[in-house]
Amino acid sequence: MKLLSKIIVFFVIIFSFIIISFSIIFKNIIIPEQLNIVQKRAKDLTIILKQFICDTSKIDLQKILVSLQKDDPTISYILIVDTTGKALFHSDDSRRYMVFNDSGTIASAKYGNNIEQIYVRDLDNPQSIYHGDCIIRF
Repeated sequence: MKLLSKIIVFFVIIFSFIIISFSIIFKNIIIPEQLNIVQKRAKDLTIILKQFICDTSKIDLQKILVSLQKDDPTISYILIVDTTGKALFHSDDSRRYMVFNDSGTIASAKYGNNIEQIYVRDLDNPQSIYHGDCIIRF
């Protein structure tokens, strides 16, 4: 029985080491690299959208946003707000004209500040299909 206990302890230690190693690798290597890729894509998309805003009508821009979001499952949503945080365009038409008045959105809209944050969507609206979704916003 002592030998069996030693074998079990040995395998528990090895298993724990493997789990901790994978956790460290994901936390320090894989996740930051994926975040960098997403950040670059978001910035590239922002540049493209700025060009579209100048060159298209409001109706066309709304259609473009909806199409971009539907064509790319990695994009949760695309939002363009005015300086008060009012959604002028949103890839989810039901959220168009909503007011997003958190400090990050307002600072970005008023002063052109870039914001990068992780937040949970629609905490105050449990009926929303987005309630509790974790989002990385750029």
